[in-house]
Amino acid sequence: MNKLNSKNQKENSTTLNVTIVLLVILLLSTIFFTAKTILDIIDLNKQIYQTRLELETKYQQGMSLKKINLEIERSQTRLEKINEIIIKTENTLDFINDIEKTAEANNINHSIKLPDFEKPKTPTPITVQLTLNGSYVNTLRFIEELQHKQYYINIYKLTFNQQGNEVMTSIEANMYWQ
Repeated sequence: MNKLNSKNQKENSTTLNVTIVLLVILLLSTIFFTAKTILDIIDLNKQIYQTRLELETKYQQGMSLKKINLEIERSQTRLEKINEIIIKTENTLDFINDIEKTAEANNINHSIKLPDFEKPKTPTPITVQLTLNGSYVNTLRFIEELQHKQYYINIYKLTFNQQGNEVMTSIEANMYWQ
């Protein structure tokens, strides 16, 4: 019986040892796979964070581009308005004809003096000198009509001299040419 008992104890001890070894192996493999999974999750979390940052940056750039496009569209309409008030060098004759028609319509004798200039690359203010002879009222009408023309004229010097029944008016103004 002792022998049987001893044999049983050895079998139980061997079974217990094998079970312990299997449990240790199972525990180590569980720890290994869990640690690997945790590291993969941490790495994936970093990648998601980086991707989110990139997407937010691209979104902000897209919104910025949208805002810039809107500003460009607004600027385009303003630029078109500005281009209307700037006289093109090739339209100088049209400008002179318009001044002559306006003077004639207001019964004014006039002379216009434009400086010699080459076509500027950017809108440049050019000094224009007008000399008018006529009645005071007609001269004022002429000046008012000048102010309502589509081109921009900045009168910076206006001189009236009476000569008998007529008034001689000297006008110096800046106009933008391109």
